[in-house]
Amino acid sequence: MKKYLLFLSALTLISCKNELPITNAPEESGGTSSNNKEETPQPEKPTVSPKIISSYIRNNFLETNRISAESMNACNDLIILGINPYADGSLYFEIPNNKATFTHEKYLPDYNGRSGIISFSGDGEMNGGNDLLHTPAVSGNNDSGKYPQFTFGTWIYMEKWTEGACLFQKENSQNKISLTTGSDQGDFIFTVNHIRIKLSASDFITNKWTHLALTYSAMANNKGTHLYINGKKAASDTQQLTDKLPYIRSQIKLGNKLDAKLDETFFNALALSEYEIAKIKDNGIEFTSWNMSKTLAYWKYDNATSYGTDSHNWVDLLQQVKTSSTRPDIKIRAGISSGDWKTMCSKEEYRNAFANNIKKLINEYQFDGVDLDFEWPLTQEEYNNYNQTILKLREVIGNSTTLTVSLHPLYFKISQEAIKAVDHISLQCYGPSPQRFPYDVYVKDAEAALNYGISKEKLILGLPFYGAEENKQGTASYWDFVQSNLINTPDADEVIYKNKKYIFNGQNTIRKKTQYVMENDIAGIMTWDLATDLTLSDPKALLKVIVEEMKQTKKQ
Repeated sequence: MKKYLLFLSALTLISCKNELPITNAPEESGGTSSNNKEETPQPEKPTVSPKIISSYIRNNFLETNRISAESMNACNDLIILGINPYADGSLYFEIPNNKATFTHEKYLPDYNGRSGIISFSGDGEMNGGNDLLHTPAVSGNNDSGKYPQFTFGTWIYMEKWTEGACLFQKENSQNKISLTTGSDQGDFIFTVNHIRIKLSASDFITNKWTHLALTYSAMANNKGTHLYINGKKAASDTQQLTDKLPYIRSQIKLGNKLDAKLDETFFNALALSEYEIAKIKDNGIEFTSWNMSKTLAYWKYDNATSYGTDSHNWVDLLQQVKTSSTRPDIKIRAGISSGDWKTMCSKEEYRNAFANNIKKLINEYQFDGVDLDFEWPLTQEEYNNYNQTILKLREVIGNSTTLTVSLHPLYFKISQEAIKAVDHISLQCYGPSPQRFPYDVYVKDAEAALNYGISKEKLILGLPFYGAEENKQGTASYWDFVQSNLINTPDADEVIYKNKKYIFNGQNTIRKKTQYVMENDIAGIMTWDLATDLTLSDPKALLKVIVEEMKQTKKQ
């Protein structure tokens, strides 16, 4: 379901035999002035509730300040999204960690006014990693894995113009993408398989720092191939290449035959505008805007002992979540979704590789567990394959590591053996169909899962922090509704947004659904997601009423 809505977080899911409590923040209490000798009243002791509050973290929203530490700490279970399986069981990262390696390079602390420089003398090369300019190809979907748009940019000090010098290249036995120098100074050749596009920049000068950028897009926005020199568009071609880039799962190489120095080299998943490229030229990349958060790799070369460090990667974002999550009972887990999961689940060797790669991921980055969100098994064979994947993963990661799966009221019938193997199952009791949003449907969905054999000790019920369009054509966040001044009462469950009717759950419905969880002693609540809600302290926040209701019910 989440892939239809538009993400890393880590559900603090807790083993039934060793369940950690949620400790709610104490209420504010009055104090005395510094001149008052009476003892300052102590804050109310935290109310303990053994319920799970789980939600998801999407990297781009985290960087653009849509997810507050306050909201993260209201949860005891966060799942970090953005990790997908390849068919063979290896893992793809939406924001990869592209630590570059080099051959025959020279590092310079500074050169002609710029600091942290990589120097090539015609026989060097930089390996930028395996995860750029493609996504996992899905069996049966010929359009999957292809890349619709990107931006490449770098500062370059060209010592000597050499025809065929490589700015970047990515190829396999069938396909090739590259940007190289042409025969004449200032000519650059963008190649995609048999198509060669010459982009000429007559003002390109050797022996001088120049900011160079290339964008490509098969989309309506900034469509075509464009070359930028020092923040200005120098050449364009909008006719020769109109399709997505071919799927190439291989390492990207930079610098071959290049006699030049490089600084601040990057790839971005969007075709950036001239204004954005000029801003990068002048200020470098700041990740607080949405488009800059789509940066796939950013090599600044500033660390003399590790100058291949990628300055924008999922590992740093994981650390940001860990630093912000100060509650001692929060678990942070890896969310695995999408990709070619059906092929991966279908073969024993792929399942084994996947399980071992997940174990390595958990151990290396100290995740508290993993959540699987594979949408959706449609046949009995696909359910059987999914069941076997769950069992293999449990076998490999062991019983002390939290394992959960996220299912849907229409697609939840994994085997009883698989149910036994997981710690919890979160049920996506929401869209994209607006018919799933009403309270009565929510109760029926919960009862169906319980009747099937998912115990209330394992069941986590999902609540939406977004709305679904009445005709099922789209979704919009609760945050958007509030920013548009459309939420005036906690009773509202419908809104007209951008001339379309959306069904959602307002505060009162969220409260009522939380009461159902508490009154029926269900394990907890999952929300989709923190970025689509307001920060916890906002009076209109949806998470706020969940926390309030759990605390109130416990007191009673």
